Amino acid sequence: MDTSGPNASGATLVETVMAAIRQRIAARTLTPGARLPSIRAMAKSMQVSKSTVVEAYER
Repeated sequence: MDTSGPNASGATLVETVMAAIRQRIAARTLTPGARLPSIRAMAKSMQVSKSTVVEAYER
């Protein structure tokens, strides 16, 4: 799966995953000190490849 090309909203898949993480933090679904979802779980819930999630987590 290509993670560099934009999706319909103009954001790349990596940017979309990063935005979802930020949204969870803002909604307090992810609290300070809490662990991020596993790469596999996040990839499944976002319907993206694991490498996309890895890249988003590394940023």
